[in-house]
Amino acid sequence: ELMGVIFFGHNLTERKEKKHDAHQLKSYFDYNAPIFAVDPSGVIIVWNDKSAEVSGYSKEEALGQVLVKVYIPEAFRESFQRMLDNALRGKATTNFEFPFF
Repeated sequence: ELMGVIFFGHNLTERKEKKHDAHQLKSYFDYNAPIFAVDPSGVIIVWNDKSAEVSGYSKEEALGQVLVKVYIPEAFRESFQRMLDNALRGKATTNFEFPFF
């Protein structure tokens, strides 16, 4: 069952709710880089401290929002949505750049 996507190319499809998996996922979010994740509907479910710092939006503001509609500039929404749809189908995308704020 698809759980979501972490935005640096990690698909969460195969993740189970196990203690070691939760610990491993937490380690991703502690990086000194903006890292966020969405569920299959595109709703933000993870927003680390660096995402808040870079974007200016707190975790509380971001969680539960639809990423593409709220945080992706209109000029990039179509291509970003296409990349997200591919990721949710398990198709890798590399070097996809988009403004993040």
